[in-house]
Amino acid sequence: MDWITEVKNNENETLCLVYKKYRNSVTAWMMKTYKLNHEDALEIFQQCVIQFYHNVREKKLTVLTCKLDTYLIGISNNMCKAFLRKRKLRSTYDFPLLIHQNEIEEKEEQESKYALLEKSIQKLGENCQNILRLFYYERYNMEQISLTLNFKNANTVKTQKYKCIKRLQKLVAGLK
Repeated sequence: MDWITEVKNNENETLCLVYKKYRNSVTAWMMKTYKLNHEDALEIFQQCVIQFYHNVREKKLTVLTCKLDTYLIGISNNMCKAFLRKRKLRSTYDFPLLIHQNEIEEKEEQESKYALLEKSIQKLGENCQNILRLFYYERYNMEQISLTLNFKNANTVKTQKYKCIKRLQKLVAGLK
């Protein structure tokens, strides 16, 4: 069959016939060769048929020197490569954007947690605030805290710190 003449004389019927006749074999080739999913292979095949039509209409293709399925596979080969390059490029650009967005969300969540913790600390008594500040921010050990705040000994500070932490946890849970 002279496909080029058929396209020129009866384009709609011929293109439908080309589509039906070669769709399965060409898409199967694309899925096997390029590991494409069925939807992507169909989309590319449709573009191949359109490209075949344009090549005939614009007289870029005047004589078929091979079978039509070979010609369509040649077009699909180039289109698959372009599709995969585009997908790789898109994922390369999208990945840093996703990381950046996740960093922003994590930072906002962290800031929210700090604000909640700060509010809760403000509700603690002065004694608890001092113990926690010296231990966590000033990096004092229990003995240093007992001397600074005039506690009996380090064990008393440990017990008091434990009670302060429990109270702080309840306050944070209550504000969530």
